[in-house]
Amino acid sequence: QLLRNDLMEIKLPLNNFLQDSVTEVFTTKIKILVEYNGKQYEHQISDVSSVLLQRELKRFVPKVSVTEEKRRKGTSKKISLFSPKETGRKSKDDEDKKDLTIFTTPLVSLMEKQRLVDPDECIPTFVRDTLKYIEEKGMEIEGIFRLSGSGPHVNQIKDMINTGERIDLTNPIINPINMSDLLGTYFRALPNPPVPNSSYDDLMTAIDLDDATKIKKFKAIIEEMPQPHQDLLRETIGLFNKIQLKGEINKMHADNLSRAFGPNLIRVPEDQFGDDPADIMQMQVHLTKANLVIKFMIQEFDKLLMPFVRLLRVVEGHPETINTIALSPSHAELFTTVVTGNVKIWDVKSVNKFSVQKQFQVKKDILSTHCHHNKLWIGTKDSLEIWNYETGELVQSLPSAPVFSFLKNDKFMWVGTESGAQIWDAIVIVQLQVLEEKNCCTNLVTFDDYVCGSSGNSLIVWNSASPFNMHKRIVSSHGSMISKIVVVNNSLWTTAANDLVIRVWNTKTWTSVDSIAITSAVLDLVSFGPFVWACWTDSFRLYDTNNYQILDEVKPARHPNILGVTPMWSGGTWYGITRNKEGNLGVWSIKDATLAKPFKAISTESSSLRSRVTKSRGPVQVVKVRKSALSARGPSSNDSLDESGFLSPRGGCDTP
Repeated sequence: QLLRNDLMEIKLPLNNFLQDSVTEVFTTKIKILVEYNGKQYEHQISDVSSVLLQRELKRFVPKVSVTEEKRRKGTSKKISLFSPKETGRKSKDDEDKKDLTIFTTPLVSLMEKQRLVDPDECIPTFVRDTLKYIEEKGMEIEGIFRLSGSGPHVNQIKDMINTGERIDLTNPIINPINMSDLLGTYFRALPNPPVPNSSYDDLMTAIDLDDATKIKKFKAIIEEMPQPHQDLLRETIGLFNKIQLKGEINKMHADNLSRAFGPNLIRVPEDQFGDDPADIMQMQVHLTKANLVIKFMIQEFDKLLMPFVRLLRVVEGHPETINTIALSPSHAELFTTVVTGNVKIWDVKSVNKFSVQKQFQVKKDILSTHCHHNKLWIGTKDSLEIWNYETGELVQSLPSAPVFSFLKNDKFMWVGTESGAQIWDAIVIVQLQVLEEKNCCTNLVTFDDYVCGSSGNSLIVWNSASPFNMHKRIVSSHGSMISKIVVVNNSLWTTAANDLVIRVWNTKTWTSVDSIAITSAVLDLVSFGPFVWACWTDSFRLYDTNNYQILDEVKPARHPNILGVTPMWSGGTWYGITRNKEGNLGVWSIKDATLAKPFKAISTESSSLRSRVTKSRGPVQVVKVRKSALSARGPSSNDSLDESGFLSPRGGCDTP
């Protein structure tokens, strides 16, 4: 018993706290401090009852610290934790008991609370466990999702979930039929079903359209749903899609699944219909169309709920518009900037958690950025600046025409400016050559042995190795200055500021082989393996690189006004990181992106340096690099370790 009148703190494992030995609490306010992964989350409950306290505590699996305090000194209210005494009347909490269960908590609210302790999960944990169990054990059971489970057993599992317990899948009452029944019970108990009531009328209208139009309309409606509802539909319909593929065995084709389980996913507003025959007939029409909606979602799952790109989350970035994004070579850090000079460095090792490591201020207007090794190259209106992003210190600042783009190619850094291209040694940071061109290099790309930039409405192709001679100049048919260039297989895609067309070029013959009509100027153009991502202010499109057809078109309501996209590698998968006018970042999953894994800085630089140290025979110049940077190859017999902990390579270097 907790009978103290003063401030009291108890720390103990959650399961121990919930034993029956703790019977009563004298308090009117409970504060729960949840310690999870080294962080604390505070949750305060007023007017505590036994039911509410038990539900809130069992919601958390890790250790908790419970602080008890009296609302007014000298007064207390006796509340039973597990066995409240009968008082002859129901308390407010008893009256609201149904509304306090996990099963009847609105999905959006439930997910907000769950993300405090499990930010990586997008649907309720017990639903994930249920879907996974059915996929493993029930795919070939005849009548799965049509057969009813054992009522007492389903209620027993439901009660365990409502008290915060994780489903014990080894329990004898657990089987695929009971679990499928449990899922239907949960969906029926939700105040707002998986298909939100706000989407009902639009879907009833869309189901009567032709298939091509229907797909576009359904996608637009689904994208307007709250994200937790989208996630729950995607995971549930995804399982149904797999089940119907085994319909010859389980007898549950898409039609049977929609009839048996559809009413749990989409709710017909029966209260709008009366008892006269006309109303009953009209309600039957709605029930039939509702089943057709779910059937269509199952059959067209890949197109409706598994698009080529899907917005996973929106990250608050800057109070101003983000104008550039850069990634470290290992893609472990992401750099965002605003025009006025603020630079943020983000830890993006986990795509589910972006955190700002540090930030610094550049006292100039930023136009472009690129990260190489531990240096951040920054282009401004009148200079090229190189910063050590680990220390936030300026390494070099050199006067320059406006710098619009960067391209790292082998050991060289190509810098695109208004007056031409500059080639730098990226390791020792020495300028090697200047290639003068007017109105040049808002974009730089590399392919084969060439680097390509633009000059007005012309493409300029240079040799990528010294002496960097011009290989070819191609005058395009764009009506204005070329603004974007992207390499796709053996072709180039180009756009211009005032030209409503994307042109496709063959890099072998240097001829324009096709053109794609667009309705407004493209803001950004990026290659993602088998498709090209084109950005506009209110939408973006994915084009098939083989036939130039539109694979997907998205108008992101949750992340509007997109200005550009950057490919990012995380956890063995490619993602798209978008930036918008509001200063936020969007994290997108990408279906079937077949880009190569990015090279890490150490492996690239150590091999390049070793080649220069061992093969060159010029005048000696000592180049110092940290020992860790050469760990990939190990120290050479020609290297010595100086007193500052750096390796000093002996021998000639081919740098100026």
